[in-house]
Parts: sequence; C-alpha cells; structure tokens
Amino acid sequence: MRITSVELTDQEASDILSTAIEGGSTYWADIEDRVRAGINHDGVSTGSYLSARFTDAEAEADGDEDPEHSDTVDIDTIKTGINNLLGGKVEVGDWVLGEISAGLLNDMDIDAGCADVIVQAGAFGSIVFG
Repeated sequence: MRITSVELTDQEASDILSTAIEGGSTYWADIEDRVRAGINHDGVSTGSYLSARFTDAEAEADGDEDPEHSDTVDIDTIKTGINNLLGGKVEVGDWVLGEISAGLLNDMDIDAGCADVIVQAGAFGSIVFG
C-alpha cells in the first residue's frame, strides 16, 4: 500500500524543516532569517525552526540580486512539499518516496536528504538541486 497524503503536525513539519536547515539543504542554499520556536532565559532562540529563507547560493554568489530559486520556507511549505511528493505532483524516484514513507511510518525519522527534497517540492514545485 502506498501513502498518498499525510497530515503532519506543526511539530513534525518543524522537525523536517530543522533537518533541512541543519544539513539537508546546505549544499545548495544560503539559509537566512531563521525563526525558531522558542527563546531561552538568555534571549537566545532555541528549539525547532518555524521558518527560514532559502536562497540559491550559486546564483547569489554570481551577483543575482533576485535568484529564481529563493523562498521563505515555513511549516506550511513542508506540509505542502510532502503531500506534493506523496500525491505524485512532484516526480522523484521510487526510492525517495520509499525513504519518505518509511520515515513517516518510523516515528518521523526523515533524513537530511529527504528533508531537502521536501523543502524543494514545497518551495519550488519541483526538485531543482541534487
């Protein structure tokens, strides 16, 4: 049986976004304007991420002031991305869908590579990098 959609909690989506920010998307993206879920007693942001701006690092390095592949990604983007993938709106290899489905069934164990694919599917409607 194939999973074709899923209703993520905000925390689950935030965890996937955090995985992408902390390693999954860093090979192509400059990640700025990060917003976290909490603030500790010293006023430092803590916890999972709620949003961040992902920008094509290569285009930015080439002086492009408005890169085509730049977007603010938030938990709704993650929810859209995962359902775009599962519903077949964004094409990826069967092994990617298998990894994502297995992660969903295994206590949300989504790895960095899959988190990156989910970000791109939600932000760009296709897999542009990787």
